[in-house]
Amino acid sequence: MITSYSRKAGIAAIACVVGLATAIAITPNGMKVWYNTPFVLILGAVGVASFFLTFWWVLKAKRRSDLWMLMLLLNLIGMVVILLLRDQSKGAEESASGATPPQA
Repeated sequence: MITSYSRKAGIAAIACVVGLATAIAITPNGMKVWYNTPFVLILGAVGVASFFLTFWWVLKAKRRSDLWMLMLLLNLIGMVVILLLRDQSKGAEESASGATPPQA
């Protein structure tokens, strides 16, 4: 995997979990998350945006097309499929940093 994208995906995954967990934690019992305060809405939006960024960067790290993001429409099955995709980034580490990859 391309390490720069892999690192970004890890950071986005942490932001997703923290944002959504915090939004749920500060919501009083019996209330819906989105009706509490604008702060909870912002935390939820950050969580959802970072969720999609996580999978987009995972696909970029594996050198896959952006069209694979459509797999997320299948919910859990789509997430598992994206995470289990084979890595196609052999020798692409240098090309991601701007240097030319070595020729065999």
